[in-house]
Amino acid sequence: MKTYDRKITMEVDPDRIFDFVSDPRNLPQFLPEVKRAEKLEGDRIRLQGDSHGHSYDAEGFFRDDRRRIEWGAEGDHSYSGWMQIREGDASSLVSEIEMELKFAQPPADAQKILDEMGQTLQAIRDHFLRPVHS
Repeated sequence: MKTYDRKITMEVDPDRIFDFVSDPRNLPQFLPEVKRAEKLEGDRIRLQGDSHGHSYDAEGFFRDDRRRIEWGAEGDHSYSGWMQIREGDASSLVSEIEMELKFAQPPADAQKILDEMGQTLQAIRDHFLRPVHS
């Protein structure tokens, strides 16, 4: 399996980040290719969206535990991933988010995968750090 890894640090309470990323309804807010996410029975999830120029409607697993979420899908395009939120070294209000993806069949454009992972982490940061308008 081919593995890709990215990290980001931000000054936001780790529990606030985990509460946000572990709610499947929020996935479209930080995963640009996901248009709709629906929690099914148990640890199953249904995702709909567009990826690399193709629409998809797929089912997979989505698990969360102790500031870590895991997801994946089986079949011809098997993949899995996880995201871990940890307290930073400097303060309990600083968070480090690490994300890893694994693909059974390596994607044709590895740099694009890394770029998309970076965009995902940046979207999470932007969610918490965007200006509040009054």
